[in-house]
Amino acid sequence: MWKKGTVLFFKLLFVRKNRTVPFFTAVAVILLAVIASPRRGRSNLLIFGAAWFFIFLLPSFIMPNPGIAADFLEHRLYLPMVGFLVILSEIFKPKKIPILGIIALAAFSAIIFIHCGAFKDRMSFWKNAAVNSPHSPLARRNLGAMYYLDGHLAEAEVEYKKALELNPNEPMAHNNLGLIYAKRGEFAEAEAEYKKELAINPLYDDALFNYGLLLDRTGRKEEAMRLWERSLEVNPDYKDLKNKRRQRI
Repeated sequence: MWKKGTVLFFKLLFVRKNRTVPFFTAVAVILLAVIASPRRGRSNLLIFGAAWFFIFLLPSFIMPNPGIAADFLEHRLYLPMVGFLVILSEIFKPKKIPILGIIALAAFSAIIFIHCGAFKDRMSFWKNAAVNSPHSPLARRNLGAMYYLDGHLAEAEVEYKKALELNPNEPMAHNNLGLIYAKRGEFAEAEAEYKKELAINPLYDDALFNYGLLLDRTGRKEEAMRLWERSLEVNPDYKDLKNKRRQRI
């Protein structure tokens, strides 16, 4: 399993999703043909296991957007682990496998039991994510969102700023800071954050809507309407914005 806090410093070239599916399906068929071969030997199975592990692990490192920090999810190890288990089955003698299996089962059960506390509630989950993935801007941003939802604006502000230190282009972080400043009545700071968000993500409907709310609140109603029109162009089904327009009419 991935070591906690591990940071990977490389990114692979973008591969279109519709190309990866047939490619890896073909790879799986070839690997299954190798293991099903009547002439397969111990070395063939070791090669098969290693190939399975690395080939199915590879998509986890393919970044569709190099501007966004990488996030590696543990569930992406489930399929590659099949290859790892094939390797283990060939390395260790059959008599030792039951004992090793019991030890592994006990170890993983203990880890799961200890890890259960992280799923107690949303705050526990994202606190654990931020502690164990200190280089993840996503973990910091979402921890900030949990603080914001619970009304802890100061703590939320700290986490959003940490997320931006890790990734200056982290999506939604500037918008969320804008919400905090707007709530405090710090309108100039809020406007600056909304502008930064839209410079990074000009089609983010929430940022357009929130910036419009700020302008409407400060008497710049025509500018607010223009932003809301842009938001509706991006997302015609934006319910909050439709309600706001009805109120204005």
